[in-house]
Amino acid sequence: MTRLLRGAFVIARRDLGATVLSKTFLFFLLGPLFPLLFGGIFGGIGASVASENEKPVVAVVSSAADFAALKAARSQLGQAIDDNGLLRLVHYAPQGDAQVQVRRLLATRHPAIRSVLTGGLAAPHLTGPLAAPTLGGFGTVTDLGLQLWIQFKGVSFTVVYSAVLSYVIFKGIAVTMGLRVDEEQEQIGLDLSLHEERGYNLS
Repeated sequence: MTRLLRGAFVIARRDLGATVLSKTFLFFLLGPLFPLLFGGIFGGIGASVASENEKPVVAVVSSAADFAALKAARSQLGQAIDDNGLLRLVHYAPQGDAQVQVRRLLATRHPAIRSVLTGGLAAPHLTGPLAAPTLGGFGTVTDLGLQLWIQFKGVSFTVVYSAVLSYVIFKGIAVTMGLRVDEEQEQIGLDLSLHEERGYNLS
């Protein structure tokens, strides 16, 4: 019984060392840290740049009374949560054709209007810059295929970025530590060459 427990302990210690202390396992643990590191760096840069810009603006095309009610509701919400995370509301009086006014407001760059709220409180209708007219919106996007192509390019960039970064990590480990043992160690066996003990003594 003692011999059996001693043999089990030797096998368990060998397998634990071969797994936890192996280069592959270390790469498995450290590999995800590189994308997180780059993501944190570039994300911090993007956040600092975004904080310098103005708050997103929503144009409200409605009567003065409806806008006053919306502004009061926004003020109450700003007291409950961080006011910096809320949108900025700008009032515009209805002028002629609603669709023409919405297109003109979405094309405005100073301030940069993210969306337009029309219809007042009775029938609110929020339109963004990507609201295609074929889907019932008043936006400026008419070619949905082009938007799909833009999204495809974004996904493709992510795939290429992940592949290139993984290749760089693999090459870095191959140059510094090596991804596998040499031929001599492989012929001797990993038990003896790496752990200096025999895992299975069948004689």
